Amino acid sequence: MLGYEPETCLQLEAVISSVGARERPAAYARLRVTNKLGRNAAEGVQVLVASLEPLEKAAKIADDKWRSGIMWNVGSLGWTHADPPDLTIGPGAMRTVDLGRIEGADDPYFTLGLPDQQRPASRVDRMPAGRYRLRLAVVGHNFDARLWELELDYDGGWIPQADEPFVHLKISAPRPARLVIKGTQ
Repeated sequence: MLGYEPETCLQLEAVISSVGARERPAAYARLRVTNKLGRNAAEGVQVLVASLEPLEKAAKIADDKWRSGIMWNVGSLGWTHADPPDLTIGPGAMRTVDLGRIEGADDPYFTLGLPDQQRPASRVDRMPAGRYRLRLAVVGHNFDARLWELELDYDGGWIPQADEPFVHLKISAPRPARLVIKGTQ
């Protein structure tokens, strides 16, 4: 199951900035991946970004920075503080994946949480401030893929105070979805 609760899934952490080599705070958005109690261990679990659909650009983003059209098979989200691309999640256990992060006021992008070795040269993982629909697939070796959908809305702002660092980022709770590709229905 894929879940999101702002109280537990949003965190500030120090990162080495992709803009220069200095340490700075980053606002991370994470998703919970759980395996229900009483089930077998879910083996080889990954969370794939099946599609990324830009819906509306934020006012502060120039037209030439905005991408339109659905992007398919963007990559696999990285597990929080873990290197392997896939994990085993035992019955009743929970892990988190990094949906993405914001690195500050001088960088009005939401960067998807793809592991560094999976970052595409096209930089499709760096989403300019705006509203997006993401379709995610939770896949594994011993269970059928489950598809989820959520919306992400980032206005490009940044408030680094620890009491309310995420007022500029809104993420809907993931809901079960179907991946529809034209001509395959």
